[in-house]
Order: sequence, then structure tokens, then C-alpha cells
Amino acid sequence: MLAAVDHYDAIEFRTALRTVATGGIELDPQVTTSLVSRLASTERLAGLTPRERDVLGLMARGLSNSAIDGEIVVTEGAVNKYINRIFAKLGLPPTDSANRRVLAVRHFLDDADPGR
Repeated sequence: MLAAVDHYDAIEFRTALRTVATGGIELDPQVTTSLVSRLASTERLAGLTPRERDVLGLMARGLSNSAIDGEIVVTEGAVNKYINRIFAKLGLPPTDSANRRVLAVRHFLDDADPGR
């Protein structure tokens, strides 16, 4: 059974078809948004130092700050400084509505898995 297509969708489709037929490119807005978002995330992570990326990777593995300090052999205070710099570089200010650690790990995972 075919779904009804409203007049706006038909016009939008014809316009896209003409664009492609004349050598142009049409991208779905959701695809474009996803690509731009992924690029922004990758660029933010590119600003991290190798040590900050290591710390973020350990955070992504679910390690606590005290476990991270044992992994990279620094003090827990140094781990806190690395994490605060990661938050700052990723543009994650303190807020009551979101967990910065989780958001930072999401950036890391998005960058690590470009197919997502």
C-alpha cells in the first residue's frame, strides 16, 4: 500500500530530481546535520593532547579517577586537572542538567567509531 504524498513532498522531490539531473547534489538535512556534528566532535578531540586523549579513553572504559591515576602513574590531582582541561576543550561547562563525564565519553566514542 502506498502512502499518500502531500503536494509539498512532490514539489521538493521534483526540485531535488532536477538538481541531480543537472549535475548538482542533494543531501538529506539529517545526513548533513550528522556529518557536521561528527566533524565538530572530531575537531574538538583534535585539540586534546595525547595524555588528555589517554585519560579520556580510560574514562570511556569506565575507570574512576583513582583507577586512572594508577593506569598512567600520576596523582589523582593530576587526573582531575586533565579531566577539567578535557571538559574545557570540549566545551562542557558545569551544569545541573547533564553529566560532563558522560558527554566527554560520547565525543570520544563518536570519534572512535566513524560509522556511527
